[in-house]
Amino acid sequence: MLAMDLLRQAEDAAIAAHAPLAVRMRPLSIDEVLGQDEFLGPGKMLRRTLEADSLSSLVFHGPPGSGKTTLAHVIAAHCSAEFHLLNGASASVKDVRDIIARARAALASDGRRTVLFIDELHRFNRAQQDVLLNDVENGTIILIGATTENPFFTINSPLLSRSTIFKFNALSEDHIIELLRRALADKDRGLGAYKVKATDEALDHLARICDGDARRALMALEVGVMSQAQAGPKATIVFDLAVAQESIQAKAVQYDSHGDMHYDAISAFIKSMRGSDPDAAVYWLARMLVAGEDPRFVARRIAILASEDIGNADPRAISVAAAAFDITERIGMPECQITLAQAAIYMACAPKSNASYMAIAKASEDVRNSRTVPVPKHLRNAPHPQMAEQYGCGIGYQYSHDHAGRPGLPRRGRDLLPPHRPRLRETHRRLPPVGCQAANRPERPGRPTVNDKKQTLRRHIRDMLATMEAEVIAGKSRLATEKLVKLPEFCAARVVMIYLSADREVDTVEVAKAAWSAGKMVLVPKVNIADRHMIALECNSMHAGLVEGSYGILEPTEGDAHPIESIDLIVVPGLAFDRNGRRLGQGAGFYDRFLSTPGMRATTTAVAFSEQVIDSVPVNGTDWPVDILVTDKEVVHFADG
Repeated sequence: MLAMDLLRQAEDAAIAAHAPLAVRMRPLSIDEVLGQDEFLGPGKMLRRTLEADSLSSLVFHGPPGSGKTTLAHVIAAHCSAEFHLLNGASASVKDVRDIIARARAALASDGRRTVLFIDELHRFNRAQQDVLLNDVENGTIILIGATTENPFFTINSPLLSRSTIFKFNALSEDHIIELLRRALADKDRGLGAYKVKATDEALDHLARICDGDARRALMALEVGVMSQAQAGPKATIVFDLAVAQESIQAKAVQYDSHGDMHYDAISAFIKSMRGSDPDAAVYWLARMLVAGEDPRFVARRIAILASEDIGNADPRAISVAAAAFDITERIGMPECQITLAQAAIYMACAPKSNASYMAIAKASEDVRNSRTVPVPKHLRNAPHPQMAEQYGCGIGYQYSHDHAGRPGLPRRGRDLLPPHRPRLRETHRRLPPVGCQAANRPERPGRPTVNDKKQTLRRHIRDMLATMEAEVIAGKSRLATEKLVKLPEFCAARVVMIYLSADREVDTVEVAKAAWSAGKMVLVPKVNIADRHMIALECNSMHAGLVEGSYGILEPTEGDAHPIESIDLIVVPGLAFDRNGRRLGQGAGFYDRFLSTPGMRATTTAVAFSEQVIDSVPVNGTDWPVDILVTDKEVVHFADG
């Protein structure tokens, strides 16, 4: 036995002498381990367990290069235990039984415990995993299993119940850079024996491209340094950006087409389209396609979303999805990624309705759980005259084109659609640009005027707002008002003028409440339609005689008119805005005339939904721009350029 141990030690020493940099630079103590502060930081669970020397079996789950194997070695050294390493892809049941036998002998002879680290534990089949159960439970061995797969699906439940699961996260760029600098400075285990001049941008590049994989970053550093080491240890080796790029080559996207990453990425993609976020949708699409996902799988998910989440709010969506699927089948990668991106952006920007999904779900539930509804006699088919005479089939049916009504179901099963039924609209949430340059060209016979374009755009915006669900409006309104009341301009203002919003707009009443709570003076506009004039009246609360006035906004019935020179900030309404600060109002021009009044010094701040921001708003010489635009997604300061 002694001879075998000596032979194994000699083999281990020979292997260690030729180990790659990533192996040589493994931390020797817990304090040297980088990352995983959630469970390894001071006072955290795993560190407390190690300090109390009460270690039990563990399962480490996380991406490659995040420190699972490293931490297993550190734990074994910390506990002064025998350490055995197996790989799930190559180890057999016999290997496991041999280690268990040696663990029992070590425990019986000198009380020394044994740590069995099994890398790629998910490679063990269920029978192999069952071999470990008894000895893990009675403490003969301390099992540390590492896996890149979801342990809840790949490891037996009895083994999981005997272990504590820790999820590792990819290392941050700062941690990777710190690890690289350690390797460059360490003369015993690292590259400190060489005179390496590494630039910051080279290390930053490795940290970014390795995607949190410390092993890959260290391997690239070693390749870049050792490929220049022929000149001898005293020669200066330059590791700059060009060498770093050559050493690490292309970024390896972590992705498993059959595991958690596959389902997480497609879930993020679908939810981004459903949430009307085209930027996020395109990112997750690219993430999947670059990693090698089947584009037909993505096309199928787009087709499902077109009916489930858009439906008749935009009937063209299903045609776009069908065309995208057909083109993807015909041309394949890489060209079909353009088609898929176009379809994903269309779905994200389209108005949303889940009415079709909810209707068929409720109808199916009714069919499964309720008494079957017989087909009413007047709707039944009567292919033979005797069926009408004897059974009454088809008798009493009224041709729907000549008679109003819904003859299809008895009352019990009729109301399957939600109360807010989707309207068939051709309007997108993100409208196509209305060219401002074209709008300002001299008018020609037959060419739409600026006012024509404004009216068309107003109709589009109003139709779009009409399709938004009340819950969506409430959520977006809350996000926008929270951003507005945190603006430095709002916080510094002493006198604020706020229009109290109309239906299907951002709820500016919450802005007024925030202003009142902060002790600000709140002014509310009052419109005089007869002389096309607007004044600002002081308003102390929502109970100060407010009534619905012109254009559906709340107006005070009485109050003191305030001089415009004292107003610090005005919350300006509008139907549409562009990224140059141009604003499209309701069309009466009250605000434009008010804002252009001599002596006006207030900061004009617009608050709107992100769907009301378009590429370009048609304007003429009387339209007044805004200084700040606040939406549920962003804050834009136009005055800053």
